Amino acid sequence: MAAGRPVTVSSSVENTAAGWVRAAATDGVQNSALGYSMGWSSAETTATGHEWATVDLQGATLLSQVRLTGRTDGSNTGLGFPVDFTVQVSDDNAHWTTVAARTGFPRPGTAAQVFTFAPVTARYVKVDGTRLSADQFGAYHLQLGEIGVG
Repeated sequence: MAAGRPVTVSSSVENTAAGWVRAAATDGVQNSALGYSMGWSSAETTATGHEWATVDLQGATLLSQVRLTGRTDGSNTGLGFPVDFTVQVSDDNAHWTTVAARTGFPRPGTAAQVFTFAPVTARYVKVDGTRLSADQFGAYHLQLGEIGVG
């Protein structure tokens, strides 16, 4: 349901040549090893950070799960996946309800991470990373290969 839907983010790399663009978070391509569509990456920060991505489903939609795919490109698999985060939903993009929360989430493999919750009708879905992990250079990003909802 999120495929092709608009994405608003806290910050973004927007590097088309490297395959990191906001729109790639909902382009339907879950395999960032392809290179042309890595997904979305927040801009680099030197703190554990707070970054988020919001998907506009463009109408009220019944939801019961969010699927987050991290990076899947070799030794970088799972890099940039948030450590602490919430999944929130909203009807108006102003008032949010948390439907899933994780703390100390381990770096995932290549499979989509599925977070289920009681069915709710909403127009917007937000992934709110409140603690990020460092990459091999000590920089912090929130990086998602794909955001899916169902």
